[in-house]
Amino acid sequence: MTLSPRRLRRRRPRRATASSYGVDCMKVTRIGFRPDIQALRAIAVLLVVIYHAGVPWLSGGYIGVDVFFVISGFLITAHLVSELSKYGRIRFATFYARRIRRILPASLVVVALSVVAAAIWIPPLLQPRSFKESIFTALYIPNFYFAGEKVDYLSNPNPSIFQHFWSLGVEEQFYLVWPAAIALVFLVTRKSVRGLIATLAFVLFVGLAGSIWLTERSQPLAFFMMPSRAWEFAIGGLLAVLVTATSFALSPLVRWSIGWVGVVALVACGIIYDGATIFPGTAAIIPVIATALVIAAGSGRDAQGNMGRFSSTVLLSNKPMIFIGTISYSLYLVHWPLLTIPQIAVGDQRPLSLPVTLGLATVGIPLAWLLYRFVETPLRAPREKTWPTMVIAAGVSACLVLTCGTAYRASVDRPFHTQTAVEESGPTAEPVATPFVPLNMTPTVKDASEDNPDVYAEGCHLSDGESDINECRVEVDPDAPTVMLFGDSHAAQWYPALHVLAERGDINLVSNTKSNCAAYEVASSADCRKWKKNVLHAVKLDEPDLTIVTGYTGKGETRPSASVWEHGVAQIIAELQENTDVAVMLDNPQFGMDPATCLSGHVNDAAACGAPKSQALSTDLKDAAREAASSQSAAVLDMTNYFCNEDFCPVIIGNRLVYRDAHHISATYSAALADGLWKQLGALLKH
Repeated sequence: MTLSPRRLRRRRPRRATASSYGVDCMKVTRIGFRPDIQALRAIAVLLVVIYHAGVPWLSGGYIGVDVFFVISGFLITAHLVSELSKYGRIRFATFYARRIRRILPASLVVVALSVVAAAIWIPPLLQPRSFKESIFTALYIPNFYFAGEKVDYLSNPNPSIFQHFWSLGVEEQFYLVWPAAIALVFLVTRKSVRGLIATLAFVLFVGLAGSIWLTERSQPLAFFMMPSRAWEFAIGGLLAVLVTATSFALSPLVRWSIGWVGVVALVACGIIYDGATIFPGTAAIIPVIATALVIAAGSGRDAQGNMGRFSSTVLLSNKPMIFIGTISYSLYLVHWPLLTIPQIAVGDQRPLSLPVTLGLATVGIPLAWLLYRFVETPLRAPREKTWPTMVIAAGVSACLVLTCGTAYRASVDRPFHTQTAVEESGPTAEPVATPFVPLNMTPTVKDASEDNPDVYAEGCHLSDGESDINECRVEVDPDAPTVMLFGDSHAAQWYPALHVLAERGDINLVSNTKSNCAAYEVASSADCRKWKKNVLHAVKLDEPDLTIVTGYTGKGETRPSASVWEHGVAQIIAELQENTDVAVMLDNPQFGMDPATCLSGHVNDAAACGAPKSQALSTDLKDAAREAASSQSAAVLDMTNYFCNEDFCPVIIGNRLVYRDAHHISATYSAALADGLWKQLGALLKH
């Protein structure tokens, strides 16, 4: 290479390549087609797709996005340096036109098809969210939206169908600023390669430090925003300058070694990392460096032809991997809607099985090829003029944004009820289902998720990570018996009913509840165990007349066995009975889909959102709790007859919506159950 590390030798530029910066051209090595980079793209997209499909042994597959960031930094910087070498300047219009032709067509097609799919298959109550997110996605700023919403990408039970577009937003924002930054550095350093390397190294280390600092303070911002990811692009850019503008050369042994180290490190991170990993932060360093090592292994003069038959570059650069790498962008676009839309359609309480998710992910491969063949490839061809590309892209994007905005406005204004009201009446045993969504239903379909017990607003219901008790107390009659409520959110949901009893002087109420922390001695976090010890100490001090304990029976993998449940119930009863009488509250019915969400699409057929009694109730765990209570001579509170008749558990009783989500009763219905609960509770207290 002829480039001096200190200062480029001045040449008189040719007329066709005159620099708009008033600087001369530089000569660099151009990067051609790299099968090893295509294979690396394949690794990246497969990590992401397999992770999203829910394969348990690849809990850290999200690092595939970081692999893409490093690749983008490498290729884009190499292209920009090549532009500076050939023309003495960066042709901004040509660069952005190429980026638009490469990225926008396929992404806008997927956004449009996802909006149509959402309108057809996603329940109406959830459509406004999807349509709103589609607007940000079409504008290529979805990462701003998700960061503003404080979305936890690694642990989000209700992910957006557009959530994967966050990384494309980051890349587009990188493409927006990077060419100008490279051109500015090229100008300020007076064409010094050493200056360019120093600047990229500065961005790398300062960006990494900033990412670590921000991750500790606001993980969503660090995860979704481009500045905290800039160092990942910078390490790729730094490698690109070293490879193209210096005498970069590695021995075959070194290339062989770092290639395999990089590949093994990527796979190891994919296996070891999980949703609990604090990411990006320091955890991102290993996969980013590993990606750079794999790229470096295939870089330098004659590297592609002098690797050795057992090198990672040669072994991974096979036809299947190159094919996956070629369609990797389209596969990344289509796989997530394929996985999320069916899950939303059936309800998040019925998780799709692993064979189903793997099948859906596999379907994404031919769909990705179709998108690549008939959308990406034809529209990526270069054009003589750049302005038509800009104008068409702006027009199509504007039309899509307008369409998404119209769909959002229409979905927000949509009523989720009939025009028929029903008479208000109190809950009774053996309830009669209301077969439609009444005009006067309370809470409404739209407000159901916010119909929470007052303990949340009053700050005495603890969240994850908290362990110091903060009791809610209601004491009207000093002579009334004291009842303590103890458990998780399935205990807190009974606070409205008990509050009614306390307000009228039947009881004095003390509430100790904490999310994801059943009163029973079953699997729990460290802060949960500490909190329960604190509550037991409070019971010892207060000696309430009766303590009501309960807990969420769980679903899927979180659901304990009957034997574990029975043992946990018996153990907490024994610990409490030293200082108080105990009543075990049996858990309420549960549904595959949030009833309010279901009702939004079945306003005239509410029965479609209920469930047979045999499906809605965890009979084995109810029996286990009864057995445990019986063995410890504790009482049982069973309100099942107020939720279900002989065969069926409806979701609307009278004019009340019974549930605020798939397994919590609404505060409205809980308060209405006060008299029914007192029939059982009063008998225990009098006894």
